[in-house]
Formats: sequence, structure tokens, C-alpha cells
Amino acid sequence: MRLAILSHSARIYTQMAQREGFEVLAIDAFADADTQQAAKAIYQWPGLYEQRGGHDMASLFKSIDAFEPDALLVGSGFEADQTAYGALFARYRVLGNTPDAVVRVKNPQWLKAFCDAQGVNSPDIAMQRPQSGQWLVKQVGQCGGSHVYHWQEALDAAESSYWQGLQPGQAVGILFVAHAGTFTLIGVHALKQQAGSYTYAGATVMHNNALYASANRLLQAMVPELGLVGVNSIDAIW
Repeated sequence: MRLAILSHSARIYTQMAQREGFEVLAIDAFADADTQQAAKAIYQWPGLYEQRGGHDMASLFKSIDAFEPDALLVGSGFEADQTAYGALFARYRVLGNTPDAVVRVKNPQWLKAFCDAQGVNSPDIAMQRPQSGQWLVKQVGQCGGSHVYHWQEALDAAESSYWQGLQPGQAVGILFVAHAGTFTLIGVHALKQQAGSYTYAGATVMHNNALYASANRLLQAMVPELGLVGVNSIDAIW
């Protein structure tokens, strides 16, 4: 089977697919030596250098079409460009979440209302700059933490910004596989951040029975109604 794997960094996905016997076209921002060694073909696509949306899709389509993949896998890099993700889904067999599912879960207002309806604790959000309190400023649809600032440090918030109440605690990532409304919890990880920022800087597996019980309860409340498939993660505060 021939897979096209598209991600800001496609290395680990490509290495895993190679071990399982797939022929891979790896498309990412780096085209590093490890990815080249694991891939059947590689394309360093400029559209993934910065994850800010507005992708130019013509060169990407040309590269994928030439490889003639049986399916396409998408990692990070399209979080803020739902139109581009929808274009991939319309043109290729994408093994992943539908555009409709992505639009829902990446909408902070929809997700907040969904959490409230399911009885899941979540911070307050605001779509206009608050006048008081402790808040984080985030970009709608983004990932990784590099777009997150304390509200007093982001005086010129972008049009796509929203504010989320600051919740002290340990940031964790809940990693799971979803299919047909069911899930399997893979693990819960402590999320590390670069000094002085919220930028992702790695993760370590946590071993806490109460934490895993809470993660399972959260997934039981959310996954059946979200329509997610494949490997997903939910960030939370423990």
C-alpha cells in the first residue's frame, strides 16, 4: 500500500509506516535525513514552514498526484486552515477525521458548549478582550502552544484570537484511538513547555491511577458524540 503522509514533521509517522511495510511519500517542512531514509519519496513543501493557514495547494497536489497514493494521512500543519484540509479530503482518500468533525472541535465556542452539556469541566472563554482576571490568548484552530500568550503580553491580538481563563495545574495530553464512537486510551503525558512560554517542548508518560481514571471518564463523556476517528489527543489541566 502506498501512503502519502503530510505533516509539519512527518518523520515518526514515516518510520512507523515503513516498519509496517508501506511505501511512503513523506511531505513535511524539513525533509531531514531520517525521514529521507524511511520514505520511498519525499517532498519538502513550503506550505508547512509556518502553520498560519492560507496554504498554496497547487504544488502539493502535483506532488501527491505524481506518487499516486492509495491513501493520505495528515498530521499537524492544517489546524488553522480548514479550507485546505477540506480540499485534501475532497480530492484524496484521507484516513482521518472528516472536515466537519475538525471544524466542530476546533471551534472554541462550540467545544465550550459541548463540554458544559457533557458535564466536563473547562475554563471560561471570551471572544472579546476581557477587562480583568487572568486569561490566556490563543489562536483559533492552532496547536503546539507557540500561539499561546498570557493576555497582558498580547496587546495586539490577531483577529482569530480568543481568550481562555487561566487554570493552574499540570498540563497533560490524553492520547487515544477513536473508532465508531468507542475509544482506547493510549496514555496520559505531562506536557513540557519551553522556559518563559507555552511552546511545546516534549512529553513524559505519567503513572497515576486517579489521573487515568479521570481521563477515561472524560473520554467516555466526549468521544461518543464527537465523531472522531484514528489517533487524537485532548489537552487538559490536572
